Amino acid sequence: MYNLNKAFSFHIELTDKCNARCVQCERNEILKDGTLQENPKLLQTEITIDQFKAIFENYHKQARYIVFCGNFGDPMFAKDILEITEHCITKVLSPTKEFGITQGLKYFTNGGYKTKEWWSAFAKVVNSVNHQVVFAIDGLADTHHLYRVNTRFERVIENAKAFIEGGGNAQWSFIRFGHNQHQEEQARKLAKELGFKSFTACNSERFKDKKEIKYTWNGEESSILRYRPVYKKEKKFKNIDQLKKQIKTDLSYSSISSIHKKSPDEANMILQNNAEKWKQDPEAVRMESVRQIDCFTEHKNEIYIDSKGYVYPCCWIGSYEYEKMSGMEDEYWNPQIDGRELHSAFYKDFRDILKEDWFEYTLPESWDNDPCQICSRHCGKNVIKTIRQTQKI
Repeated sequence: MYNLNKAFSFHIELTDKCNARCVQCERNEILKDGTLQENPKLLQTEITIDQFKAIFENYHKQARYIVFCGNFGDPMFAKDILEITEHCITKVLSPTKEFGITQGLKYFTNGGYKTKEWWSAFAKVVNSVNHQVVFAIDGLADTHHLYRVNTRFERVIENAKAFIEGGGNAQWSFIRFGHNQHQEEQARKLAKELGFKSFTACNSERFKDKKEIKYTWNGEESSILRYRPVYKKEKKFKNIDQLKKQIKTDLSYSSISSIHKKSPDEANMILQNNAEKWKQDPEAVRMESVRQIDCFTEHKNEIYIDSKGYVYPCCWIGSYEYEKMSGMEDEYWNPQIDGRELHSAFYKDFRDILKEDWFEYTLPESWDNDPCQICSRHCGKNVIKTIRQTQKI
């Protein structure tokens, strides 16, 4: 599955801790009485600087790039984030280019943690390498907090502005909801004014059958709304029924490369249609992906390492394993994944872990005859993962 002679890229979750209580994030839950809270089954772990050094003990100055994101935590919440960043710059990242790709660092954050002084200082640390910090800002002052609960729009903007003024490369990441979709152009304009280098937008795929998700936070009732497609006359599809009909007959719309080329509304409908198809008959969708798996991370020679040091091919399989391990979810069973012994890169060279039969044979061979649900949903024929549409501004 992996080329051990080629430079690796890394997706690392430094911690499963976070200051925000985002409504649809897997780290949070809504109780029967509507109360939004952090899931008490979270493992509350993070990678220390010593553990991080152990991961790359025998891999100095070879990494193509490192993405700090993950499934449950915000990397800026890790107490050793500065030391880890400095170690990446001096010891881990390769100083050369490979296939025209500049080596560097990328961070995904809600931006509501730390002070503006800290963010200004952080910009000076990362300025010596190619880098990008993606700030999740889902609306403006009156809407951002509805999804990014426990963060303040003004504070996030203040921190992002300090980072940008310190020389940092920032991207504004906007999730479209029904309650903020009317503000997308205004947000894009503000991002340009503040000095963000790029703007990315995507549609939430986590509403399932609901149009609204209600919750209570600090005694106040609130809700988030599902994104509503708006079709213009000049577009190929003049109404939603025409689009649905076309999607059902055009299988090329299912490929990830094709979806990236579509308009936001078209992409949203394609993914929702695939999600509905999976919900109605997940086994049929899984088997449709036999010999149709196009592994997202295999192409990039990228591995995912969670906050306990466990090594996975991707964050989707990592999330599944974490929820099983923590007891957050134990209903599902994927025979292609479950039952194997996990090893931490804190104690075993990650390249030796990748030589194990599961990585070299079991998982990739399953794609040709019996793919797991996770692979089929995210890298199969009927893709349902979120599509980010990015533009420079």
